[in-house]
Amino acid sequence: MDVDFKVDGIDAAKDAYKLIHQAQMEPYVLFFLYDHPDAKTLLDYDAFIPILPRVRDSAATMETLGYGLFPALHLDETFYTDALADTLRARDTRVWMNALGEFDKEEKAQPGAGFDHFFRQFPKTGIIQTDLPGELVIYLRKLGKHR
Repeated sequence: MDVDFKVDGIDAAKDAYKLIHQAQMEPYVLFFLYDHPDAKTLLDYDAFIPILPRVRDSAATMETLGYGLFPALHLDETFYTDALADTLRARDTRVWMNALGEFDKEEKAQPGAGFDHFFRQFPKTGIIQTDLPGELVIYLRKLGKHR
């Protein structure tokens, strides 16, 4: 479950963590944060809930990697590079990118075209956010890349 956390303040995040623990959902949650500096505070507070921080540039990416281990970091197209993706992957951190918007529209108009375009631009992406998850699974299976 992607907990897309949009409430301001670290206290609100800690309250959400308490609810996650009460529901015994720790193994099933990925806690998405928009502000990468909060990731360090939450990692120090409770390392059992996996955090997915959004980073805004290469410097923020490297800073966040210094906080500890994360299953993924959310990059965007303004600063994605294969070299940066390789750096994350070497740290057992996946690259999360969005296909929302342009790529999904392209995919709807011509099946395969949007995802082809996406993977040409971001070939080392490990997690894809899309409004077309079923179509993505079909696309990946055709290429033998779905696990």
